[in-house]
Amino acid sequence: MLIRCRKCQALFSLQDGIAQGGAAFRVECGRCLEIFDAVPAPRKIDFKPPAQALRTARPVPKAEPSAALERKAAGDELMRALKPRRPLDPRHKPVHEEGEFEAHLRKSAALRRRLLIGAAAALGLALLAFAFVNLRPRFSGLPAAAQARLERARQKLLQDDAVSLEQATVLATEAARLAPGEAAPEGERAFALLLSAASQKDLADRLEAAGRDVNDKVARLQMAKPEGYQAQVGKLADEVAQIAAEREPHVREATKGIQQGVAAAKAALDEDPEDVAALRSMALFCALTDAVERGARFIAEAGKKDTHDPLVAYVTAQLASSGTPTKEKQDRALRALVLAREGEPRLLRAVYDAAEISLQRGELGAAREGFGRVLERNPSHERAKRLLALMPAAR
Repeated sequence: MLIRCRKCQALFSLQDGIAQGGAAFRVECGRCLEIFDAVPAPRKIDFKPPAQALRTARPVPKAEPSAALERKAAGDELMRALKPRRPLDPRHKPVHEEGEFEAHLRKSAALRRRLLIGAAAALGLALLAFAFVNLRPRFSGLPAAAQARLERARQKLLQDDAVSLEQATVLATEAARLAPGEAAPEGERAFALLLSAASQKDLADRLEAAGRDVNDKVARLQMAKPEGYQAQVGKLADEVAQIAAEREPHVREATKGIQQGVAAAKAALDEDPEDVAALRSMALFCALTDAVERGARFIAEAGKKDTHDPLVAYVTAQLASSGTPTKEKQDRALRALVLAREGEPRLLRAVYDAAEISLQRGELGAAREGFGRVLERNPSHERAKRLLALMPAAR
């Protein structure tokens, strides 16, 4: 028998025979708890409600005959059996004993999790190591000890004598050792080596020019054949041999310094293609080897990276005066040397080169004054001493 609640329209199924004779009886809705009178009625449709729609109808106790009470008790028992149970709390999972297969699956899953976590940690460490090795040279600062040595090396470069340039090279080498993988110390080391090599080359070129002058005297004596010229030729030949012997170590040191300097500059560029010290070192190498066009590209890049570096202006002057001297080249070199002295007034190299250009032009007064200023600031400057000694005395 089917009963429908008059309030919530829930449909209940009761066993046939509970209510007899078509008499009405009171029931309580198992869903909304509404109490209403139910009258048995014949089934009109063959309908079997789903389990979710079944609800319990609880008869309301009232004074009835004993037979009716028995039927009511049977109906209550049936309703309790048909009443749907409250769903279990999803947080309360049924407890069951774990089997061997389930334990194996659980252990395998835990092992896979541990392996994945370990692999992720290893990958993270590898990425950190890669970033440290490859990005640190470009974005991190130098250690304090390396910075201090580079500063001292720059001070030594300003003095421009042979001993100071050698000390600057040593200090830059120590800085490079303290900061492996950094481009700046290696670039500064390259510049010190090449600057020292340029000094040695300058001395060798001066001695070579002096030897040519003596050979010219010998040639003139042999052509004129004045009285006693043989003795004079012998003395001049000894002088040429002495000049050649004095020139040889300067040539050797210049060659070695150029080779070591360009190697260090290339190594610095491999670490950082935009390092200013490495770029101006390559430009200085090009000036020493008369590769002016190539050197101009390097020094232009260095100037873009640092517009206030006085050594960039100095190397620009070296490139301008490279090769056979002309007035136009000398003028360009002098303008660049003025910029270098404005950027660093203590740069004796710029003062010396300006005096040397004055000497080439025959401006002896300006040359003598320039070499005198160099020796006033650094009495150990060998090249200034030599050129000043070769100049005729002032009248």
